[in-house]
Amino acid sequence: MPDDSSSLFRNRHPHVVATISSAAGWTKAEKIIPGSDLAPDLLEVRADLLPENIIDLSRLPLPVILTVRHPSEGGRGPADAASRIAIYQRHWKNAVAIDIELASVPELSSLISEARKMGLACIFSHHDFTDTPSLTELRAMTQIAAHLGANLFKVATTTDDVAQLSTLLAWVESESRLPLAAMGMGRLGKISRPLLAQIGSQLNYGYLDAPVVPGQWPASELRRVIDSLP
Repeated sequence: MPDDSSSLFRNRHPHVVATISSAAGWTKAEKIIPGSDLAPDLLEVRADLLPENIIDLSRLPLPVILTVRHPSEGGRGPADAASRIAIYQRHWKNAVAIDIELASVPELSSLISEARKMGLACIFSHHDFTDTPSLTELRAMTQIAAHLGANLFKVATTTDDVAQLSTLLAWVESESRLPLAAMGMGRLGKISRPLLAQIGSQLNYGYLDAPVVPGQWPASELRRVIDSLP
């Protein structure tokens, strides 16, 4: 783990993150050769989606973001804070960052304090499976995330129409308080991801074996597309 994991997010380079959400995805992740053609920059381990007995971050060849997503924002693990904290603490030794929903920050504050002492970066996130919040709402959430000490603020919203996508693009293009990751889901989700990467989204998520939400790219294809951007 880097001495200062937050340095991952101090420039505007668009990183590709490959999400591990199944045993088959884990097997693929273990075989990635860092720096090889079309390899991602980081891996996201979705501990809420994976069998507990296969999670061993020391076996993975790339820096890892550890996520235990709350069910209210798309997770499939426990909802109570104590259980989620225990999962993070069992597996975060070899991570470089943890991802926690902005709404969960108050109840996981002790975990976040401990993570910072360990040198892990803290990603705060928001997921909306029905709409894209207004630009005013996105800016307000960014202000809260910055106030709470996020190293990066990540937003995944529904982009079924041009207005929703335009709002997400305007937010990324105009926001400077924090490093950002942004992605659309739904009908225009796939189009949204390279566009958002080009204008400033620093973490851009793809899948290894199967998409978790509509609009995701295979990580290798997303790598190819982002590398071709001017």
